[in-house]
Amino acid sequence: MELKDFQRTALDTLAVYLERARMSGDPEQSFIRTLRERKPDELPPPYRTIAKLEGVPNVCLRLPTGGGKTLLAAPP
Repeated sequence: MELKDFQRTALDTLAVYLERARMSGDPEQSFIRTLRERKPDELPPPYRTIAKLEGVPNVCLRLPTGGGKTLLAAPP
């Protein structure tokens, strides 16, 4: 099944963020940098860490209803 443009963009953005977080060891700054590059005219939302997991990347993919969340979560 072919992914739609917004689905591909979501996965690409997630991949960029996770790679940056891995390389830098700073998930919060990686989050801010990635979102600023993707949407330079918007203020990124606050980054939220999970207690006792501060160094672990934590993000939420926002996709519309019927946007194919199950498809994106399933292995190819």
